[in-house]
Amino acid sequence: MEKLKTYIDLRAEAVNWLAKYLVQTGKSGFVVGLSGGIDSATMALMAQEAARKTGGKVLALLLPISSRGPDYYDTAYAMKIVKQFKLRHKVLSLGKCFNLLVSLLKLKTDKTVTYTNLKSRLRTAVLYFYANVLDYSVLGTVNKGELNIGYFPKNASAGDILPIAGLLKKEIRGIAKTYGLPEEIVNRKASGCIWADTAEEEWGFTEDQLDAMIEASEAKRPLRKIVGADIASRFRKLRADSVHKRVFYPIFHKGAGK
Repeated sequence: MEKLKTYIDLRAEAVNWLAKYLVQTGKSGFVVGLSGGIDSATMALMAQEAARKTGGKVLALLLPISSRGPDYYDTAYAMKIVKQFKLRHKVLSLGKCFNLLVSLLKLKTDKTVTYTNLKSRLRTAVLYFYANVLDYSVLGTVNKGELNIGYFPKNASAGDILPIAGLLKKEIRGIAKTYGLPEEIVNRKASGCIWADTAEEEWGFTEDQLDAMIEASEAKRPLRKIVGADIASRFRKLRADSVHKRVFYPIFHKGAGK
Protein backbone atom coordinates (compact mmCIF):
# COMPACT_ATOMS: atom_id res chain seq x y z
CA MET A 1 0.00 0.00 0.00
CA GLU A 2 2.86 2.36 0.82
CA LYS A 3 4.39 1.88 -2.64
CA LEU A 4 1.00 2.44 -4.31
CA LYS A 5 0.63 5.74 -2.44
CA THR A 6 4.07 6.75 -3.70
CA TYR A 7 2.91 6.24 -7.29
CA ILE A 8 -0.36 8.05 -6.65
CA ASP A 9 1.62 11.02 -5.34
CA LEU A 10 4.03 10.84 -8.29
CA ARG A 11 1.12 10.75 -10.71
CA ALA A 12 -0.44 13.82 -9.07
CA GLU A 13 2.88 15.70 -9.29
CA ALA A 14 3.30 14.88 -12.99
CA VAL A 15 -0.32 15.76 -13.79
CA ASN A 16 0.01 19.12 -12.02
CA TRP A 17 3.21 19.81 -13.97
CA LEU A 18 1.39 19.14 -17.23
CA ALA A 19 -1.59 21.28 -16.22
CA LYS A 20 0.72 24.15 -15.24
CA TYR A 21 2.52 23.87 -18.59
CA LEU A 22 -0.77 24.06 -20.46
CA VAL A 23 -1.80 27.20 -18.58
CA GLN A 24 1.59 28.88 -18.97
CA THR A 25 1.82 28.24 -22.72
CA GLY A 26 -1.81 29.11 -23.42
CA LYS A 27 -2.12 26.04 -25.63
CA SER A 28 -5.51 24.39 -26.13
CA GLY A 29 -4.38 20.86 -25.38
CA PHE A 30 -1.97 18.02 -26.06
CA VAL A 31 -1.45 15.63 -28.96
CA VAL A 32 0.29 12.29 -28.39
CA GLY A 33 1.24 9.41 -30.63
CA LEU A 34 -0.32 6.35 -29.02
CA SER A 35 1.68 3.23 -29.81
CA GLY A 36 -0.07 0.73 -27.55
CA GLY A 37 2.94 0.55 -25.23
CA ILE A 38 3.02 1.39 -21.53
CA ASP A 39 4.87 4.70 -21.95
CA SER A 40 2.55 6.46 -24.39
CA ALA A 41 -0.53 4.96 -22.71
CA THR A 42 0.41 6.26 -19.25
CA MET A 43 1.39 9.64 -20.62
CA ALA A 44 -1.86 9.98 -22.56
CA LEU A 45 -3.85 9.30 -19.39
CA MET A 46 -1.83 11.83 -17.39
CA ALA A 47 -2.35 14.37 -20.17
CA GLN A 48 -6.08 13.67 -20.21
CA GLU A 49 -6.24 14.21 -16.44
CA ALA A 50 -4.22 17.42 -16.69
CA ALA A 51 -6.32 18.77 -19.55
CA ARG A 52 -9.52 18.21 -17.59
CA LYS A 53 -8.12 20.39 -14.82
CA THR A 54 -7.57 23.30 -17.20
CA GLY A 55 -10.37 22.92 -19.73
CA GLY A 56 -7.96 21.67 -22.38
CA LYS A 57 -8.23 18.67 -24.67
CA VAL A 58 -6.14 15.66 -25.67
CA LEU A 59 -5.93 13.94 -29.04
CA ALA A 60 -4.31 10.51 -29.32
CA LEU A 61 -3.11 9.65 -32.82
CA LEU A 62 -2.66 6.01 -33.84
CA LEU A 63 -0.32 6.01 -36.82
CA PRO A 64 0.38 2.49 -38.14
CA ILE A 65 2.65 2.15 -41.16
CA SER A 66 2.35 -1.61 -41.67
CA SER A 67 -0.74 -3.84 -41.35
CA ARG A 68 1.48 -6.74 -40.23
CA GLY A 69 3.95 -7.46 -37.44
CA PRO A 70 4.55 -5.05 -34.53
CA ASP A 71 2.42 -2.26 -36.03
CA TYR A 72 -0.63 -4.53 -36.14
CA TYR A 73 -0.29 -5.57 -32.50
CA ASP A 74 0.59 -2.05 -31.34
CA THR A 75 -2.56 -0.65 -32.95
CA ALA A 76 -4.69 -3.40 -31.39
CA TYR A 77 -3.34 -2.58 -27.92
CA ALA A 78 -3.78 1.16 -28.54
CA MET A 79 -7.43 0.62 -29.49
CA LYS A 80 -8.03 -1.21 -26.21
CA ILE A 81 -6.66 1.82 -24.36
CA VAL A 82 -8.75 4.44 -26.19
CA LYS A 83 -11.91 2.38 -25.70
CA GLN A 84 -11.34 1.69 -22.00
CA PHE A 85 -10.45 5.27 -21.12
CA LYS A 86 -12.58 7.04 -23.74
CA LEU A 87 -9.61 8.86 -25.22
CA ARG A 88 -10.38 11.16 -28.12
CA HIS A 89 -8.45 9.61 -30.97
CA LYS A 90 -7.89 9.26 -34.68
CA VAL A 91 -6.38 6.36 -36.65
CA LEU A 92 -4.36 7.25 -39.74
CA SER A 93 -2.58 4.58 -41.78
CA LEU A 94 0.66 5.99 -43.13
CA GLY A 95 1.79 2.92 -45.09
CA LYS A 96 1.16 4.29 -48.59
CA CYS A 97 2.68 7.63 -47.64
CA PHE A 98 5.83 5.95 -46.28
CA ASN A 99 6.24 3.71 -49.33
CA LEU A 100 5.86 6.68 -51.67
CA LEU A 101 8.41 8.65 -49.68
CA VAL A 102 10.91 5.78 -49.88
CA SER A 103 10.39 5.47 -53.64
CA LEU A 104 10.90 9.21 -54.11
CA LEU A 105 14.19 9.26 -52.18
CA LYS A 106 15.86 6.95 -54.69
CA LEU A 107 18.65 6.20 -52.25
CA LYS A 108 18.98 2.55 -51.31
CA THR A 109 20.43 1.54 -47.96
CA ASP A 110 20.62 -1.67 -45.99
CA LYS A 111 20.66 0.26 -42.70
CA THR A 112 17.39 -0.69 -41.01
CA VAL A 113 17.80 2.16 -38.53
CA THR A 114 17.54 4.66 -41.43
CA TYR A 115 14.06 3.44 -42.33
CA THR A 116 13.07 3.16 -38.68
CA ASN A 117 14.00 6.79 -38.09
CA LEU A 118 12.20 7.83 -41.27
CA LYS A 119 9.01 6.18 -40.00
CA SER A 120 9.31 7.95 -36.66
CA ARG A 121 9.89 11.34 -38.28
CA LEU A 122 6.96 10.80 -40.64
CA ARG A 123 4.73 10.14 -37.64
CA THR A 124 6.15 13.21 -35.92
CA ALA A 125 5.31 15.35 -38.96
CA VAL A 126 1.68 14.23 -38.65
CA LEU A 127 1.64 14.91 -34.90
CA TYR A 128 2.90 18.45 -35.49
CA PHE A 129 0.40 19.02 -38.29
CA TYR A 130 -2.46 18.34 -35.88
CA ALA A 131 -0.73 20.32 -33.14
CA ASN A 132 -0.43 23.34 -35.45
CA VAL A 133 -4.04 23.13 -36.61
CA LEU A 134 -5.48 22.63 -33.11
CA ASP A 135 -2.99 24.83 -31.24
CA TYR A 136 -1.82 21.87 -29.14
CA SER A 137 1.58 20.86 -27.78
CA VAL A 138 3.17 17.58 -28.86
CA LEU A 139 4.05 15.25 -26.00
CA GLY A 140 7.35 13.39 -26.30
CA THR A 141 7.24 9.72 -25.33
CA VAL A 142 10.89 9.23 -24.29
CA ASN A 143 11.33 7.78 -20.80
CA LYS A 144 14.33 8.21 -18.51
CA GLY A 145 16.06 5.01 -19.59
CA GLU A 146 15.68 5.79 -23.28
CA LEU A 147 16.90 9.34 -22.72
CA ASN A 148 20.01 8.09 -20.92
CA ILE A 149 21.10 5.74 -23.70
CA GLY A 150 19.76 7.73 -26.65
CA TYR A 151 17.19 5.14 -27.66
CA PHE A 152 15.03 7.49 -29.70
CA PRO A 153 15.36 9.21 -33.10
CA LYS A 154 16.68 12.74 -32.94
CA ASN A 155 14.09 15.38 -33.86
CA ALA A 156 11.28 12.85 -33.58
CA SER A 157 10.05 11.22 -30.36
CA ALA A 158 11.07 14.12 -28.12
CA GLY A 159 8.14 16.41 -29.06
CA ASP A 160 7.71 19.81 -27.39
CA ILE A 161 8.01 18.54 -23.83
CA LEU A 162 9.11 15.30 -22.18
CA PRO A 163 6.67 14.45 -19.36
CA ILE A 164 8.14 11.01 -18.62
CA ALA A 165 11.83 11.59 -19.39
CA GLY A 166 12.46 11.95 -15.67
CA LEU A 167 10.67 8.71 -14.81
CA LEU A 168 12.18 5.23 -14.62
CA LYS A 169 10.30 2.36 -16.25
CA LYS A 170 9.24 0.96 -12.88
CA GLU A 171 7.77 4.35 -11.97
CA ILE A 172 5.81 4.51 -15.22
CA ARG A 173 4.48 1.01 -14.59
CA GLY A 174 3.54 2.06 -11.06
CA ILE A 175 1.61 5.11 -12.29
CA ALA A 176 -0.07 2.95 -14.96
CA LYS A 177 -1.42 0.64 -12.25
CA THR A 178 -3.02 3.59 -10.44
CA TYR A 179 -5.07 4.22 -13.59
CA GLY A 180 -6.12 0.59 -13.86
CA LEU A 181 -4.39 -0.07 -17.15
CA PRO A 182 -4.65 -3.76 -18.14
CA GLU A 183 -1.83 -5.97 -16.84
CA GLU A 184 -0.99 -7.07 -20.39
CA ILE A 185 -0.10 -3.45 -21.20
CA VAL A 186 1.49 -2.64 -17.84
CA ASN A 187 3.86 -5.59 -18.18
CA ARG A 188 4.44 -5.29 -21.92
CA LYS A 189 8.07 -5.04 -22.98
CA ALA A 190 9.13 -2.08 -25.10
CA SER A 191 9.14 -3.02 -28.78
CA GLY A 192 12.42 -3.13 -30.65
CA CYS A 193 13.01 -0.28 -33.07
CA ILE A 194 15.67 -1.68 -35.38
CA TRP A 195 16.22 -5.44 -35.71
CA ALA A 196 14.68 -7.22 -32.71
CA ASP A 197 11.20 -7.80 -31.32
CA THR A 198 12.04 -6.06 -28.04
CA ALA A 199 14.18 -3.11 -27.02
CA GLU A 200 15.91 -5.28 -24.42
CA GLU A 201 17.33 -7.51 -27.16
CA GLU A 202 18.74 -4.49 -28.98
CA TRP A 203 20.22 -3.00 -25.82
CA GLY A 204 21.81 -6.17 -24.49
CA PHE A 205 20.26 -5.68 -21.03
CA THR A 206 16.80 -5.61 -19.45
CA GLU A 207 14.56 -2.66 -18.59
CA ASP A 208 15.05 -3.47 -14.88
CA GLN A 209 18.82 -3.47 -15.33
CA LEU A 210 18.61 -0.12 -17.13
CA ASP A 211 16.64 1.36 -14.22
CA ALA A 212 19.19 -0.04 -11.78
CA MET A 213 22.16 1.37 -13.73
CA ILE A 214 20.61 4.84 -13.90
CA GLU A 215 19.94 4.82 -10.16
CA ALA A 216 23.48 3.61 -9.47
CA SER A 217 24.97 6.26 -11.78
CA GLU A 218 23.05 9.03 -10.03
CA ALA A 219 24.15 7.72 -6.63
CA LYS A 220 27.73 7.35 -7.95
CA ARG A 221 27.79 3.63 -7.16
CA PRO A 222 29.89 1.23 -9.29
CA LEU A 223 27.73 -0.30 -12.01
CA ARG A 224 29.74 -3.49 -12.39
CA LYS A 225 28.69 -4.67 -8.93
CA ILE A 226 25.06 -4.43 -9.99
CA VAL A 227 25.03 -5.77 -13.56
CA GLY A 228 28.55 -6.99 -14.26
CA ALA A 229 31.41 -5.40 -16.17
CA ASP A 230 30.21 -6.20 -19.72
CA ILE A 231 26.72 -4.73 -19.34
CA ALA A 232 28.08 -1.73 -17.42
CA SER A 233 30.53 -1.07 -20.25
CA ARG A 234 27.77 -1.28 -22.87
CA PHE A 235 25.58 1.15 -20.90
CA ARG A 236 28.44 3.65 -20.59
CA LYS A 237 29.18 3.43 -24.32
CA LEU A 238 25.54 3.95 -25.31
CA ARG A 239 25.34 6.91 -22.96
CA ALA A 240 28.55 8.47 -24.26
CA ASP A 241 27.61 7.98 -27.92
CA SER A 242 24.22 9.67 -27.42
CA VAL A 243 25.27 12.86 -25.62
CA HIS A 244 24.27 14.90 -28.70
CA LYS A 245 20.64 13.83 -28.18
CA ARG A 246 20.48 15.26 -24.66
CA VAL A 247 21.79 18.74 -25.36
CA PHE A 248 20.20 21.62 -27.19
CA TYR A 249 21.36 22.41 -30.72
CA PRO A 250 24.93 23.72 -30.92
CA ILE A 251 24.67 27.40 -31.84
CA PHE A 252 27.41 29.63 -33.23
CA HIS A 253 27.79 32.86 -31.21
CA LYS A 254 29.71 35.78 -32.69
CA GLY A 255 32.86 36.63 -30.83
CA ALA A 256 32.76 33.52 -28.62
CA GLY A 257 35.97 32.14 -30.09
CA LYS A 258 38.04 35.30 -29.68
